[in-house]
Amino acid sequence: MSCIIWPIICFIAFIACNSASAQENLPQGFYTGEQNRVRCAVFESGLNCEIDFTDWQPDESEPEDCEFDRIKYVSMNQTGLAEGGWLCVSDTWMHEGIKELPHGQSWKHNNFSCDLTEKRLRCVNAGRHGWELSRKRVKLF
Repeated sequence: MSCIIWPIICFIAFIACNSASAQENLPQGFYTGEQNRVRCAVFESGLNCEIDFTDWQPDESEPEDCEFDRIKYVSMNQTGLAEGGWLCVSDTWMHEGIKELPHGQSWKHNNFSCDLTEKRLRCVNAGRHGWELSRKRVKLF
């Protein structure tokens, strides 16, 4: 009997360990809900946000040869200036660990912090650079 149970226990332990380490490698972040439709996550390169709905038009032109989705983005590293523009993406990094950030709440991870109000999302890094996103505009600083 123990010859059958031991391999099963080892298999369950293997799955549990690999699931835990896979969760640790997923990006940490948040989304702002249906009204603003912004998704933000921290990657090795810094904090990156995808913007689904805004009247803001980045200075650079929209990618013409994109066979996937064209989205607007803003990003920054831990201390430098923020930037924004267009991305051509075929998939999302969203996962069940990314939770909604309610209005009036803050989110912090590593050297990044973000505050969401009903009118805007403001994110800054350790160098006090960042952005303010609203439906009408994006201010990078």
